[in-house]
Amino acid sequence: MVTEVSKLSFGMYLMHMFFLAPIAGLIIGGDPSNPLLPVWLAIPVIALLSYLCCIITTKLLSFLPGSRYFIGY
Repeated sequence: MVTEVSKLSFGMYLMHMFFLAPIAGLIIGGDPSNPLLPVWLAIPVIALLSYLCCIITTKLLSFLPGSRYFIGY
């Protein structure tokens, strides 16, 4: 598992910003002064969800022909 994720890490790095903003918007709920979750919980939840989305997307992209040119695997 760790070896597989390490192979996908460059693609995950390239795409993490595509997931970070939408997930943060959902967790915060549109009002930064009154988020849906407390900040101490929101930050790890946003990080974990972004990480999981990147792993899944990069793994799916790795099955496409020529994917090594844009995800590095």
